[in-house]
Amino acid sequence: MVYYQFIGLKEGGYIQKYYITFNRERLEKIKNEMIFSCSEIRHRKYKTTTKPNYYDTTKIINYSDTKIGIRYGKGYNPDLDEYLVEYDELVHPLVVNLIEGVLNNDNDSLERLLDIVYIPRKNKEDKKNYYIELKKAEEERKEVETATKKGMMSLELGLNKLNLIKEKIEDINKHIELNRSQKSSSYYYQVIRECFDFGIGEMISTKEFEKMIDFFGYEDNEELVGKRITKIRSIIKKNDK
Repeated sequence: MVYYQFIGLKEGGYIQKYYITFNRERLEKIKNEMIFSCSEIRHRKYKTTTKPNYYDTTKIINYSDTKIGIRYGKGYNPDLDEYLVEYDELVHPLVVNLIEGVLNNDNDSLERLLDIVYIPRKNKEDKKNYYIELKKAEEERKEVETATKKGMMSLELGLNKLNLIKEKIEDINKHIELNRSQKSSSYYYQVIRECFDFGIGEMISTKEFEKMIDFFGYEDNEELVGKRITKIRSIIKKNDK
């Protein structure tokens, strides 16, 4: 597996190629730990007539199902037992998914993972901030209250909206509390970096790289470039014989 790193300034800089090896056992252990300590927990609760025979314990925890009655069939449809199903879903962070890709020898996952753990300021994970969502909901509640008091909104409509906003705020607070002990993926960046060894490969200047891009007409047709390079390499190999 390979990783390319830009070194220096745009003008006069270099692109360094590294040959990457990693400690598979340790990386697998980190991934498994992150699944439970860094995943976003989403509580699920619903009624159903079907129960799963199997569920992925790395994605579902605290599962329970309780028979609550019978759902009577209409016409020729049979009566079915009805269950209340409840569990916590683990939504894995991007870093966990990228580690899984690396363990499956996917080079794109490797490049994205190393970009994140080595340059976190420029490669932040896209994660929903529920404290911001809570603030927005509370501001919305104040706006509806003000509009209702000033007669800009009917009392019935205002009360309906306030009830919906109240439920939303309660759900957000429950979600925040459920995830209070969860860690940020950045907590593991250092130990992830320690799993990788960088073997020094070739280096090319940015000027030479730009010349090569222009030579193959990359900006005109990205897909065509690969075909051109493959064709030229096959011609070179034939002439070497």
